Amino acid sequence: MARQLIADKRERSLGELTIIVLLVASLMATFIHYFFKQEQQLSHAGFTALANTFSAKATLIHAQWYMDNQPTIVMVNTGGSQSQQVPVNNKGWIDSVSGQLVCQSIWQIMLEAPLIFMRAPVSVVEVKREINQQGHICQYGLPSGAYFEYNSANGKVSEVMIRTSTN
Repeated sequence: MARQLIADKRERSLGELTIIVLLVASLMATFIHYFFKQEQQLSHAGFTALANTFSAKATLIHAQWYMDNQPTIVMVNTGGSQSQQVPVNNKGWIDSVSGQLVCQSIWQIMLEAPLIFMRAPVSVVEVKREINQQGHICQYGLPSGAYFEYNSANGKVSEVMIRTSTN
């Protein structure tokens, strides 16, 4: 009789454990499904915030340029006792003095971070729209097709746009 009670109790415990494991597994599957369903919106929202940070820093440095009597290099406090030298063009917008990899240099100056966003590489392209174009137009994009542009001639940062395929 005692053996029968022990066997019944183990059977009940095994059944309860199986139900709990199935319940937790189904909750995890539901969470993972909704996470991947919303991942692109999360990435887009984060990239939009990054573009806004880019724009805010451009505006901040432009304002500092005015306050410092329009120098060619603006000194910006980066926290603590450190300061950063930021090259600007004759209109006071962040620009690179190096001839090569201008847009990568601008990214580094603006964000002080590698060209990676949410473990995805950020592509950088300098766009040439006109033959005698003033400044540099830099396009920063993600593999998902989201991108924004920075124009060093006027300091404008575009909204985040989605590249559509033309297949």
